[in-house]
Amino acid sequence: MPTPADISPASAEAVRTHVAAVAAHLNARLADVVAQMRTTLASRITELNNEPSLIELLGSSIEGNVDTILHALQHDIGGAGFEPPAAAIEYARRLAQWGVPVNALVRAYRLGQQFLLDRAFETSMSLAAPDPVRMEAHRVIVDSVFDYIDWISQRVVAVYETERESWLADRENARLDAVLDLLNGKGSVDVVERVTGYRLRGRHLAVVAWVGESAVRGDRMRRFTTTIRALAADVDSPAPPLVVGRDGATAWGWIQIPPNDTDLAVVLDRINTRPRTEDAPLLAAGAIGLDAAGFVTSHRQAQRAHHVAVLGGRGRTIERYDDPGLAVVDLCARDPSALQAWVLTVLGPQLAADTTHAERLRTTLRVYLACERSLSAAAAVMTMHKNSIRYRVDNAEKLLPRPLSDDRLAVEVALTACQWLGARILA
Repeated sequence: MPTPADISPASAEAVRTHVAAVAAHLNARLADVVAQMRTTLASRITELNNEPSLIELLGSSIEGNVDTILHALQHDIGGAGFEPPAAAIEYARRLAQWGVPVNALVRAYRLGQQFLLDRAFETSMSLAAPDPVRMEAHRVIVDSVFDYIDWISQRVVAVYETERESWLADRENARLDAVLDLLNGKGSVDVVERVTGYRLRGRHLAVVAWVGESAVRGDRMRRFTTTIRALAADVDSPAPPLVVGRDGATAWGWIQIPPNDTDLAVVLDRINTRPRTEDAPLLAAGAIGLDAAGFVTSHRQAQRAHHVAVLGGRGRTIERYDDPGLAVVDLCARDPSALQAWVLTVLGPQLAADTTHAERLRTTLRVYLACERSLSAAAAVMTMHKNSIRYRVDNAEKLLPRPLSDDRLAVEVALTACQWLGARILA
């Protein structure tokens, strides 16, 4: 940790102690600092806020970098002891794969530097220290953070450039570009069919396939393709599906659906009852669409189902856009923090709690309302006695801040949001 040569040993030790205290205080609330920084960066840099999986990885990258900086400040570690956080390296790779401009990555580090320094100065001012010691500590913090950001920026930009070149060379440019043009309203049906070999006339089911961060690299496209082909077989598709890789953790697929009366919901729900391996891709499906317009619409719906699945983290093999409540939750969940606050207001702290008891009450009340407040119908759905349903419903209504009849719709939406997003929005 740099200090001027003319500062006394006692003062230098006081500076080191104050810097370490600031870092320790920030480290104690690391999760809050990371969450606030992620929200700030995602709102200030629009290119970083377009894909749920990128936003999640942004948080991991921030946590890795901030933790490294605070550890260095707290333990007086110089630049020679730094190692690039794995999440920061993977985030640079993923931005390159999505074609996010490199200047967005650089801006994220500069704005993150400013944010962390502001929090450090606020923390410093809350701690007792003589003014000369505080001023020198601020200089040390600024220099140390600047040196780290300069060092890590060079490395992540190099990773970005290497990955971008590799991705552009490896991916099937013509297939993906043709699909993207069609999705963006600029493409031609004939071009897509010719380039991809996939017929756009007919009924389509679009899916998004993805894997967790621990399984990003390696044979991802083979696993995506295998999973989507297996789904195509389950729905008796008459032709091979179209599968295109979108980034290192995500693929898009389209499956031709036969013109018979196959109950797609039953097929997909049956898939969710099968055991799955930990590294198997997860799927999000749109509704069936017709011709080129349906190809696009079903894809948009699959993306929305993917958004809810990533936020909720339920880990089901496949989520369906036309599952009751998913589309509404997707619209509400564009701002998870605001949704969490609203759910707490509507349901109250006890019913919105992340406990098994509260979950039982929420589920029973949600089913009861979906059954038009019929105790008998709810009992049949939940395979419980009618009196047990009445007992749980009465207890749930007692926990609501306002009578159910005052705003039943708000209560139903809040309960549905809890069903899909779980701990992400519970108190």
